[in-house]
Order: sequence, then C-alpha cells, then structure tokens
Amino acid sequence: EIPYDMLVQFSQNSGVMICEALKPNRTIYVDIKFGDEVLYTYTAPMDILSVKDMYNWYNFRSFSGDNSGRGTEFHTMWDEDYDKSLIFLHGANVSSADAEKWGDVIFKRMWLSGMRARFYNVDWKSDIGSSANYHENASNAFVVASQIVSTIDSIPGEKIIMAHSLGNMVVSSMIQDYGLEVSKYLMCNSAVPAEAYDTSLSLRAPQLVHPDWEEYPTNSWAASWHKLFKDDHTNDDRKHLGWSGRFANVIPYAVNFYSTGDEVLELAIDNDVNIFTGITSSFAHHAWHKQELFKGRGIGVGAGATDWSGWNIEENLFGENKISIEESWTMSDADFKTNTVFYCYPSSMNVTNISLLVRGAHLAQGIPALTPAAGIVPFGGNPMMDFMVNVNENNSSGVERPNGWPSKPSYYDQWLHSDIKDVSYFFNFKFYEKLIEKGNLR
Repeated sequence: EIPYDMLVQFSQNSGVMICEALKPNRTIYVDIKFGDEVLYTYTAPMDILSVKDMYNWYNFRSFSGDNSGRGTEFHTMWDEDYDKSLIFLHGANVSSADAEKWGDVIFKRMWLSGMRARFYNVDWKSDIGSSANYHENASNAFVVASQIVSTIDSIPGEKIIMAHSLGNMVVSSMIQDYGLEVSKYLMCNSAVPAEAYDTSLSLRAPQLVHPDWEEYPTNSWAASWHKLFKDDHTNDDRKHLGWSGRFANVIPYAVNFYSTGDEVLELAIDNDVNIFTGITSSFAHHAWHKQELFKGRGIGVGAGATDWSGWNIEENLFGENKISIEESWTMSDADFKTNTVFYCYPSSMNVTNISLLVRGAHLAQGIPALTPAAGIVPFGGNPMMDFMVNVNENNSSGVERPNGWPSKPSYYDQWLHSDIKDVSYFFNFKFYEKLIEKGNLR
C-alpha cells in the first residue's frame, strides 16, 4: 500500500542506510549507501496483492445449507512447485466473516515463520444457532467430515492438516472414519475429549460427573453404557456409543498443542456448575465443561443443554427416579442393558444397527465425556505426542514467550483458547515456529 513514488527509509546503523523505492513498473529498488555513496543497488520485480489472493480457499458451508461467505478459490503465488500442502480448519462459532480472519491470520503467520507449502483454508458450518449451541455444531462436524473428505484427500502432495478447537472433530473423523492420509496432524486447543484419542485415560475427572449421578454405579451411566455391549455380537452398534478410543487411529499422526490456561476448555473446581459458573470477563469460561455436564439436562438448565440421554435420570409417573440409587446397586450389567437408569432418548440409541453419523450425533449431544478436552492435557504414548504448550509455566517443553505476554484482565498471562489468532505475532511467534518444526513445513 506504499505509493509507487515514495522513498522509504528502513534502517540506518553505523552509517549504512537501506532504502526502497517503489516504481510504477512494479520493480523494487534497494540502494545500500555509505553516506552519500551508493555501494550497491538491487532490483527485483514485485507485485502488490491482497493476502486473500495468496492462498487457497474451500467454502463447504453449502453442504450445511449456508450459502454465505467467500467462494472456493485457488491461487498460485510463487513459482516454487511445493510438494507439501497445509490444510487448516477453524473451530466452533465461527461465521463466514470470521473464517476469513482466521484464514488470513494463520496463513500470514505460518508464512512469516518459514512455511514453504501450499496453504488451504477450509470454511465449514460451525455456527449453527447461538454460541451456546455447541452440541449441534459438534454433531454437524461428523457430517461435514463425511462430506468433505474426498475433496481434502484430492489435494496434491504430502498433506499436513491443522485444526483449531472443534475443527479437530472434523479432522479426527476424516482420519479415523474415512482413512484420510496425512503425514502430520497439528491439533490446536482441541475441543474433543482426550479419552477419544488415548484409551489409557481411564480415570474420570470428578468434575465431569453430574452431582445427581455420584451415588449411582458407573455402569449405569450413559457415558459407560457402551461397555456393556463390548463382548456382544459384532453387529450390535451400541458398543460404539462411547468416547473412549473413538479416534485412537489418529495418535500416530498427531501433535497435540494444548494450553493449561485455556479458559474455554478449563474445568471448574467441582461439578457444582451452572450457566453462570466462572463467568468473569468472558462468557466462554468453562464452556466445554458446561456443555458436557448439561447433556440430557434439557429444560431448566438454560443455554447449552440437550434432551438426549446424557445425565438425564428417567422418572416414573410420580416424578421420582424410576430406578432408585439403592435398587441400582442390586442390578447386573444385563439388567442395565434393557432397563436404563438414564432416559434413553432418542430411540435410535437403543437399536443394534446405528449408522456412523447417528453414532456421531449421539456422542455430540447425548454421551458425556469423562475426561478433560485434549486441548488442556497431554496424552498418548507416541513420542511425538510428548510435545505440549504449557503456557502457564513456560518451561522448556512448552512454547517460549520471549517478548512477554499482553495484559488481559482476569486471565493475567494465560494462553487462552484463541490466542493463536487473537494475540499478535510479536508475542506468539514461537508457537508458529513450533508448528513449522513439528509439521516439517520448511
């Protein structure tokens, strides 16, 4: 945006001055001077373009009935014939306009950090309903994965894929369910239960067990119901209605960039959670925790609840629990298969033949997670998975912050959920250098 005839002084040190002049013929001139003497003149052709004309864009919103946003476009900016492609997917509650901001920022910062690959930004429908409508957007993530995987698979060259927040549900499903081949998967602030990747995370987080269920046996919970069918006939799909190991095949490709300071994924100190819990300067605080505890709680909880199984206890005609706590401890696994404590809804949950997308809908809207989100914890035995973003301690295994961190009311020096975009490159450039390193994108 510099006028063509403007002379710009960039630096002056020890008598050496470097200047650039932009001429109408789109040639850049660099003069290196000592005093008034020109030591060297360098010229190079140049062009001035919008950043949007420097990378590729896929708009998949139309698959979800939304025709808004920038259309699909492909751009070749450099003569280099790259043999790698980086594909990025945004997270939940991102409008078409916000998707452009995400694409522009991620591309510019990856390029500044040394990325030498074709860049593709993927815009998908993740803003169904209000910002509290996480569950339906999570359900749609499974649908989107089935719709776009063939297009993503056709992108040329070695594929490195990167996602933020709920975008990781789309990517994980493409790899696990449809065999998308990638060389690296860069997970950023993943809003997916950690147990979905690592089955060794068997210890549940007590904050994620609803208070009404603490005294019921664990095998009566909707979150555990799938285990009752694991040894049954192979055609009984109820064994797949659980988060544990749902994306186990993803681990060999994944690098988990997590933050212990992520306010969206952070768990509250206990399970006494309501819609106002933790709200300080952001309504997003503890949002993931709430949406897991509110599954099945329906009317009366407020924003972020569903009426799908979850933590909903089925009642009798008198408004009492159909199965009491005392009675539940006398029941066997066989009893719980046919007589659930939780309200088994909708009916598609209790059939033997459940399609892949219906399973995804039940996980998203009716099966609570029992472990924290992958975006706040380390997991997995693969050495590549040992890397972490430990932004609170800034230790050697995390991302360095050599320029400090901007002041943020209520959250101090925490690395928040969307700080990869919201915080300037001056502060978080080391994070992008780690992305380049782990993705082998130089």
